[in-house]
Amino acid sequence: MYSNILKLIAQNKVSPRVVLTTNNVLAKRTPVFPVYSKEYSSNQLKDLAKQPVPKLADTLERFLDTCKPLLTPQELKETAKHAQNFAIQDGQACKMQCLLLERAKKCENWLADWWLQAAYLDYRNSVIGWSSPGTPFAYQKFKCDEEWIKYSANVVLGALAFKKKIDNGEIKQEMMGKMPLDMQQYHKVLGTCRIPGEKSDCLQYNTDSKHIVVVCNNHFYKIDVYDDCKCPISQKQLIEQLTSIVKYSTEPAPGVGILSGTHRDTWGKNYKALFAAAQCNEACIRYIQRSLFLLCLDTPIKELGDENKLTISGMQTIHGGGSKYNSCNRWFDKCIQFVVSSDGHNGITYEHSPAEGGPVTTMGDFIQDYIANSEGDKTKDAALKDPVPRTLVFKLNEQLCKSIDKAKEEVDKFIADFDVKVYKFDEYGKEFIKAQKLSPDSYIQVAFQLAYYRLHNEPAPTYESAAMRHFIHGRTETIRSCTCAAVAFAEAMCDEASDDATRVQKLKLAVNAHKDYVKAVLAGNGVDRHLLGLKLQALEKNIKPHEFFKSVGYVRSSSFKLSTSQVPTKHEGFMGYGPSDPDGYGICYNPRPDDIIMSVASFKCSKIASTEDMVKSLKDAFVDMQDLLCKTNKSKL
Repeated sequence: MYSNILKLIAQNKVSPRVVLTTNNVLAKRTPVFPVYSKEYSSNQLKDLAKQPVPKLADTLERFLDTCKPLLTPQELKETAKHAQNFAIQDGQACKMQCLLLERAKKCENWLADWWLQAAYLDYRNSVIGWSSPGTPFAYQKFKCDEEWIKYSANVVLGALAFKKKIDNGEIKQEMMGKMPLDMQQYHKVLGTCRIPGEKSDCLQYNTDSKHIVVVCNNHFYKIDVYDDCKCPISQKQLIEQLTSIVKYSTEPAPGVGILSGTHRDTWGKNYKALFAAAQCNEACIRYIQRSLFLLCLDTPIKELGDENKLTISGMQTIHGGGSKYNSCNRWFDKCIQFVVSSDGHNGITYEHSPAEGGPVTTMGDFIQDYIANSEGDKTKDAALKDPVPRTLVFKLNEQLCKSIDKAKEEVDKFIADFDVKVYKFDEYGKEFIKAQKLSPDSYIQVAFQLAYYRLHNEPAPTYESAAMRHFIHGRTETIRSCTCAAVAFAEAMCDEASDDATRVQKLKLAVNAHKDYVKAVLAGNGVDRHLLGLKLQALEKNIKPHEFFKSVGYVRSSSFKLSTSQVPTKHEGFMGYGPSDPDGYGICYNPRPDDIIMSVASFKCSKIASTEDMVKSLKDAFVDMQDLLCKTNKSKL
C-alpha cells in the first residue's frame, strides 16, 4: 500500500509537491468535516499527545541497525559514511531537524499533511491493488435474487445504523493499553471521495449526504436514504428500489467507472473530458462524489471456479475481476464501496487516503452483526421525497468511448498480472502463540522472515504498518521487521547442524527484537517517517536532498520485498492488497484465536516472486515453528 510511495521517494523517482502546515492547507484543499461525537469533542483531543520529532542521532543509529542484515560489510560502511556526512554539525540534517522541530510547535501533527499528500494524493499509480485494499465479509449463500437483494439492502441499513452511532458519539473510545486513540478517522470514511487531478488529487468530505449511489451492470443510480426529518429508509423501501434497479439493468452500460481505476494522471485528464462533454455528466459525477457510499451489485467472476472462496472474495473486493466482470461496476475514488455479488461474495472496496483499516473493519464487523441480528427487518418507512431510484446517465463522445476502451485494457492487464491467494492457516492461531508467552504479531513477523529466507535464500526488507492513532492526527509508521535476530533464526532453521535448543533461543531473541522495535515506533521513534520528514523539509525549502537518500542502505532497506499489515476482524474476514515492489509480496493477515488468515499477493511477471510458493513456505514456517516449540517444551517435562 503506502510503502509504494516510500520506495519511490527513497529512489528519488518522486519529488512530492510539498504543502505548508498541517491544519491550514487541508482547510484550503478540502471542506472541513464536522466532528459529531460529544464525547470526542469534549474529552478526546485534550487526552491525545502530539507526535514527537525523534532525535536525529537516535534515528540514524536505529536506521543503520536495520540495514545490517541487508548489506555487505562494505555497503554498510559506505552507508554509515553517508549518514555521518548527513548528520555533521550545521549540515543539512541538523538544519532540517531544527525546521521540523519548529514545524512541530506550530501544528498539531508535523507529519499529517505531508503524509496525506505524499503517500496518497500525489501518488500517481492506479489505486487498484497499489493503495486501495479489498475487505471481504463472510461468504453468503443466496438461493435466489430476492435473498441477494435483501442482503444488499441490509448492508446499506447496517452502514446507516453505524453512521448514526458515529454522529451520536456512540462509537466506543478505542484504546492502546491505557492510551486513547484518535477517533477522527471514523468521521472521514462515509461520504468521502477522492477527486482526481492531472498532477495531484484532493479529498472531498460529504458527511451530511442524504443519498447513496447504486451501481449495477455498470449503470449508476441515486437513492435517497433519508427523509427531511433524517429518518432512514426502510428495508421494504430499499428492497423495492434495488429490485427495480436489477430489473432495468439487464444490459451493460459502457463502463464509465473503470476510468477511475487507471493511472491518476490519465484519470485526471479523462475526468476533465467527462465534464466538458456534457453538462449532465457533471451532475452524475457530483451525485457519485457526494454520496455517503456506493453499493455495487456484482455478477459472479465465473472463471475462478477452482479458487477457494476467500480468494475469490479477495479478488471481488480488490479489483472486481476485470472489465468483463465488475471492474467497470465501481467508482474507485469513493472511500467506501460495498460490494455484493449475486453468488455470495461481498465486502468493501475502500480508497485508503482518509483512514487506516481499523475504522473500516470495525464498521464491517458492525454491519455483519447488524444483519445476523435481523435489525433491518425492524425498520420503518421514511417519508422520502424521491421514492424511486434516479438513473445517472453519462453522455459520451467518441473520444471518451476510446478512453474507456483504453482504460479496460490497462485495468485488465494489471489484473491479469496480479496474483493473489488467500490462505487460512488453521492448525493454530494466536492462542497457541500466547500460551508460549510470545507476542503473536512478533511471532508472525518472524515466521514471514523465515518463509521468505527459505524461499529466496536472502533476508527481506520488510514494511509492517504500525498504527499511530495514539497521537493526534496520527496515521502510521514503519516497523522494519527484518532484524539481525530474525535473520539469525532463519539461518539456524536452515542449518542442519543447528540443534532445537539453539533454534528456540534464536526464535525468542527474534521475537523480542521485533517487540523492542515496535516499542520504539509506538513511542514516536520510528525511522522512516522521520527521514521522510527531513527530506520533505528540504524539498519545501527548495534544497536538493542529501546524497544519504541515494545511499545503497537507504534505497535497499526502503525497497520492501515484504509489505505487511495486521488487520484483525471479528468475523472470518481479512484485508487484501498488492506488493510494493515488482519482485515482492503484499501480505495482510488476521490472527484469530485458532487460525491465521493471510492474503498473499505478487505479480506473475516477476521472475523472483511466486504467490503459490510463498503460501507454501508460510505454511511450512508456521508448522515448523510450532513443532520446534512443542518438542522443546516436551523435553523440559
